[in-house]
Amino acid sequence: RLALRVGGWRWFRVQGAPVCDAAGRLHHWVGSCTDVEDRHRAAEAQAALTRAADHRVKNSLQLMAALLRLQAGRMAEPAAREALRQAVARVQAVAEAHRALERSRDLRRVPVADLLAELAAGASVLRPGADLRTDAPRDLMLDAERAIPLALMLAELVGAALQRAGTTGPVQLAARAQGGRLEAWVEDDGAELATGMAELVVGSLARQIGAKVALRRLPGGGGQVVVTLPLQLPVAVPEDDPAPASG
Repeated sequence: RLALRVGGWRWFRVQGAPVCDAAGRLHHWVGSCTDVEDRHRAAEAQAALTRAADHRVKNSLQLMAALLRLQAGRMAEPAAREALRQAVARVQAVAEAHRALERSRDLRRVPVADLLAELAAGASVLRPGADLRTDAPRDLMLDAERAIPLALMLAELVGAALQRAGTTGPVQLAARAQGGRLEAWVEDDGAELATGMAELVVGSLARQIGAKVALRRLPGGGGQVVVTLPLQLPVAVPEDDPAPASG
């Protein structure tokens, strides 16, 4: 931002490069100063609209989750009540991912620590008294396109861990960067891979974002269900044009 003589400020894109002689001595500089105020304002307006949209989506999903939770409480059949509870958890997970995205700076990347914290808060609402702990570096980021599917996967795994009869200790939800990949895991005393509907949901989402799911046993007992995916989205390489037929 540069101050104007007439008052006020405007955004400029400033570039410069040195010009040196054959001996490497600086001769002069060349540069440009381009007014990008209108472009900057348009970008800010678009970001504001996106944040507002995410806020409304989050609120709508939370309302839907509340209605499903109310309906579940009125169901007499245990199986139907559990199915509705799982539906609530999935809707809530998407809302929590949107809340984490709403808090991000550029709306393109989500701090993984915020995503895990939101998931833990939602799980605590659904299962009061649950001992769910989160751990992730503050600088670990994931693109918004894959953050919501990952949130759904982790919500399924957390729900299974909290429901598992053999779980006696706390459940940990954690993530880290490892060799250019993101590792996120759910750890508990009786860790097992997802089964039933949860297995279908987790498997489908894993294929969607190019993730792998594996069970890692720990030396001291218990285990981790680990979701691994590349930190960066793969760059699409355009296919070469077909070679012309020889005459």
